Amino acid sequence: DGGYGVAITCAELDARSDAIAAGLRRRGVVRGTRVVVMVRPTPEFFLVMFALFKAGAVPVLVDPGIGRGALRQCLDEAAPEAFIGIPLAMLARRLLGWAASARLRVTTGSRALLADATLAQVERDGAGATSQLVDTAPDDVPALLFTSGSTGVPKGVTVSHRAVRNFVVWFDELVPAGDQRLLFKTPHTFDASVLELFWPLATGRTMVIADAQGHRDPRYLADVMN
Repeated sequence: DGGYGVAITCAELDARSDAIAAGLRRRGVVRGTRVVVMVRPTPEFFLVMFALFKAGAVPVLVDPGIGRGALRQCLDEAAPEAFIGIPLAMLARRLLGWAASARLRVTTGSRALLADATLAQVERDGAGATSQLVDTAPDDVPALLFTSGSTGVPKGVTVSHRAVRNFVVWFDELVPAGDQRLLFKTPHTFDASVLELFWPLATGRTMVIADAQGHRDPRYLADVMN
């Protein structure tokens, strides 16, 4: 049906991201661990991102549209210790030598091809876990982002937990409280704007995530809004 009707509650997001964080912790992903995330904006993306935030790990987000050579350079500079990706990203990682430093590889696929485990296995290993929220410092880095490279060599950009918290507070003041539904048109690729997709969730708003085809099909967007 084109992906309509896929929903996850805040309670499910909280419990499942705890389970994933616990499963990743068993595999060595802890506070400060750099983790490449190449997962499309699906429920799995939000589960992974919140799990990494809870664990105090550092998601590394790179726009694959920058080109294979530049992407590999960005990943080499980031020196990640783990890689979480869709099956296509896992294949590209193997063929193109992306993130060679990653000692842990997790795929969102149904089988652990070219990976150490599937995301489902990681979640099962941490099932029933209590809160995995670690005590991070305000100036700790919650994510490493790379620019698109439109003005030259892509540059790594860091933000702080303090900055993320300030953004959430600002957003909470900007959007009136209540039963709010916010439509987001997902980007073509992974880039810094992806982070904006989950900030509203932290304030309890309902996110409606449109597929990337919304960039080229206004009728699709109208259908989603209706």
